[in-house]
Amino acid sequence: MLICPVGHPSTAADYCDECGRTMPVAGDSPYDPEGPPPGEAPPNLGVLTCRFCATEYTPEDQFCEGCGHENPQGQSGETEEPPVELPPVKPPPTEEPGTSSVGTVWTARVVSDHDYFLRVLEWDGPDAHSMRFPHEQEPWTLQLTGESMRIGRRNPSPSSAPPEIPLDDPGVSRRHAMLLRCGDGTWEVMDLGSANGTTINAGYDRVRRDPVHLKDGDRVHVGAWTTLEIRRVDV
Repeated sequence: MLICPVGHPSTAADYCDECGRTMPVAGDSPYDPEGPPPGEAPPNLGVLTCRFCATEYTPEDQFCEGCGHENPQGQSGETEEPPVELPPVKPPPTEEPGTSSVGTVWTARVVSDHDYFLRVLEWDGPDAHSMRFPHEQEPWTLQLTGESMRIGRRNPSPSSAPPEIPLDDPGVSRRHAMLLRCGDGTWEVMDLGSANGTTINAGYDRVRRDPVHLKDGDRVHVGAWTTLEIRRVDV
């Protein structure tokens, strides 16, 4: 078991499972076992600086007051995921008598998108230039089911519920974004206050907590290199 710079135990050697900090490498100061127990911020951390806008904050602040990004020190080691308020499901349209509709399913094809990764490097995202693009990762496809599907970083910890769409991308938050089914069977996407944001179709405007409707062929970008290609399939 490894220990991150603020004392969290982690099974990953690159980024902490709990707070997402870069794990120490050879030459870094080792974690002090006589200090506070794992999961608690050391008392001498004092004022920290936001990695996005350089605004000062304390370990107790969950979000930066300057830019609104989620602070790693503000992510406590809670054992239960906080509830997410989802918008009401829209009622399906009423069909006219004597008509029938073709059944459809919606899928998401998850790919490691090199073009999106290059845009992240241009934005000079956090730790972007220290990341290695995973050329070996194969695309995979899943069917969108249920009323909602959470997009999040794969987390080996049993203390929190796994996301329906788990991603091996260090730029993805544990609770990054949510896909929501509409009453007519189409889907929307909303961001859950992630640190690095969610964008669509190579755009620069971030998705917020107001859901954005998705069309067949839309591309949802999250993390450092992950793109979800949304497809409608008639069956």
